[in-house]
Amino acid sequence: MAVRIDADIKILRRAIQTLKEAVQTQPFNLIVRDATIQRFEYSFELSWKALQAAAELFGVICNSPREAIQFGFKVNLILDSDAWFEAMKARSETSHVYNEDVARRVYDVASKFPEFRNREIRKNVKPLF
Repeated sequence: MAVRIDADIKILRRAIQTLKEAVQTQPFNLIVRDATIQRFEYSFELSWKALQAAAELFGVICNSPREAIQFGFKVNLILDSDAWFEAMKARSETSHVYNEDVARRVYDVASKFPEFRNREIRKNVKPLF
């Protein structure tokens, strides 16, 4: 299991790095926005699955992002559950980014995700693995 977790963390770090790169790309345009949203999708998926793996180390099964976030908050692996739930909601809206208002909302959340995700997971989850 340790080898799998190490590999998962490496993939997660790379995913977050690609999201950071998209957020920092200038000049901003719709292609950059859409690429950022795509990278947010897979970064969020890998992030909640890291929380899921951490829960398994505690003998807890989390079958959804909501359960993983709740678990992470309960055991102080994450500090800002509101931000995580906001990210979860944005992730669920990514299939509707053809709507300009939705795309703007999702991009706003996606552009903040690397900062708070790195702060929380690196500080609290990584020591478990």
